[in-house]
Amino acid sequence: MELNDLERQAIKSWTSPDGHQYRYIKGILRGDYDGILKSIYKPQAKALVELFKKYPDNTNNQILYRGDILEDKFNKLSKKDIYEQYLLNNPIGKTIILEDTILSFTFSKDIAISSYTNSDKNKTNNRPIILYVLKNRKSVFLDISKFSELPHEQEVLCNQGIKFKVVNIKKKDNYHLLYFLEEVL
Repeated sequence: MELNDLERQAIKSWTSPDGHQYRYIKGILRGDYDGILKSIYKPQAKALVELFKKYPDNTNNQILYRGDILEDKFNKLSKKDIYEQYLLNNPIGKTIILEDTILSFTFSKDIAISSYTNSDKNKTNNRPIILYVLKNRKSVFLDISKFSELPHEQEVLCNQGIKFKVVNIKKKDNYHLLYFLEEVL
């Protein structure tokens, strides 16, 4: 990939160590911000989306991982209830969209695990944890590690709105889930 200056800046912002710029760009893509943040980050958000049209997949269809923490938006459910609700709403065979914005994956299972282990959302260790394992992709996924502020994360981006089919689920101790996914068109 031969990136222009705006694309390079967008990836640097997305991968900034403090995480604030990443959150702003995700918010812009979801339509959450107006004003000064929108004027600063909208060009970068647009540049990231355009990467998927401009460049071919550069991941050699390797297995990808994404760690996440399951949350209750209203903070009313127990860890067990959040876990059981997620399993009930996302069974094997169901097609899901993980988020309505650009997503980060990694080539490294260990890095995906550390992403939720070290997350601000998991300070109390009171939320269920999920590790997504993605095989059989069809869309453009972009390895941005060589342009990243955090190249050791081996980060791979996928575009907004990609659909995944749940092909298998493994339940682990302490409300940890392994979800095996494949992309569907």
